[in-house]
Amino acid sequence: GSFNAEVNAYADYISPTKAEHALRGLIVQEIELAAKKLWPDATATAFGSYATSLYLPTGDIDIVIQTDMVSTANKNNAQR
Repeated sequence: GSFNAEVNAYADYISPTKAEHALRGLIVQEIELAAKKLWPDATATAFGSYATSLYLPTGDIDIVIQTDMVSTANKNNAQR
């Protein structure tokens, strides 16, 4: 086959399937549920390659948890 066909085949191979993307979405939801046990107003939002669906199969999921219930001192400790 042509080089273009090989590149397209490789891109299809490494691209996440709908099931893989859905599973990662469930992981984000589970993290939000866990955060809500500590801070009821917490939200978990994915960003980076997962949010744009441009991640590799072994890529991580970048998530930020937002809440107004944590003091500034506690936020600094949470980042460690």
